[in-house]
Amino acid sequence: MRKQILFTLITLFSITSVFAQPGMKKKVKQAKLLKEKILLVPIEDSEFGERFKAAVQEIWTFNENVKFVTEEEFKTFLKNKKERETYAYLNYADFISVGLHPGNIIKVSLLGKAAPIYYVTVSSEYLASIPTLNSSKVISTNKKEEISKADLLFAVKQLQNHVFSFSKYKKMSRKEAMKAYKEGLDGVKVLKNKTLLIEENTLTRKALKKIKSIYKYDYKIVTKEVIEDAIVNSYEDKVYIKGLAIIQPPMTSNALNSINDYGTFTMVTYGIYDSVTNESIYAFIPTSKVSISIAVKKKISLKDLKKLAADIK
Repeated sequence: MRKQILFTLITLFSITSVFAQPGMKKKVKQAKLLKEKILLVPIEDSEFGERFKAAVQEIWTFNENVKFVTEEEFKTFLKNKKERETYAYLNYADFISVGLHPGNIIKVSLLGKAAPIYYVTVSSEYLASIPTLNSSKVISTNKKEEISKADLLFAVKQLQNHVFSFSKYKKMSRKEAMKAYKEGLDGVKVLKNKTLLIEENTLTRKALKKIKSIYKYDYKIVTKEVIEDAIVNSYEDKVYIKGLAIIQPPMTSNALNSINDYGTFTMVTYGIYDSVTNESIYAFIPTSKVSISIAVKKKISLKDLKKLAADIK
């Protein structure tokens, strides 16, 4: 878990302004409060709902008390102002709420609070299908049903790790964060005895061409479906590379932090994850991209591969 916390902190730190914002203390406080709450998880009556429920049941341990409810039951909880302080909730949102969050996310919030404590995109592959600047629209049912069990398992795990990191947050300088990152690199040596699964489109052309001469350990260039199989079936001898779209959440409610489209800072960061735990073993240091539209995926470069190979030795 410590390495995952480091990865989460460094990912957030790479979005330069996130730790400087005045709402950071509030987010940390909310994350600590969250742990004490009964967590409501509204589940829609569909195949997607069943997959989402299974993912939360398998992954979420941050809250001791988790209660699955129907969408109608959840509306009743929302209306009961007297008991709001008792609950928090975790849900999937396929719609954009301008000023609060984009669409196609899993988010966790305190009941009665409009802004989520944190959220993660379910899969960056679906970003292009989400309508922008309109909170009344949702992604199509067909698109939502295409979100796999692996997508949900991975997203719920990363959301939990982010929330856990907020609850344990300690302010640090960029220099201190990088020092902590380097101290965590010892764990990357486990890659010597694992098969690294790499989806072809995560590498630049040059990296794909040169990988055999640089990465001296076992690896396979595979399809997205092979990586999903590894996530679902937890193979002990396999690890995988996966990207996570990071969209900076609003830290305060003022208009300067509103999300029109996909946020003020958007990036895709890559990590190497353990197939059994879905914890990160290694983080490719991401490059932030200022954007008011869709995230542009930064592929893993030849330089990234060389650094990985050097860090394993």
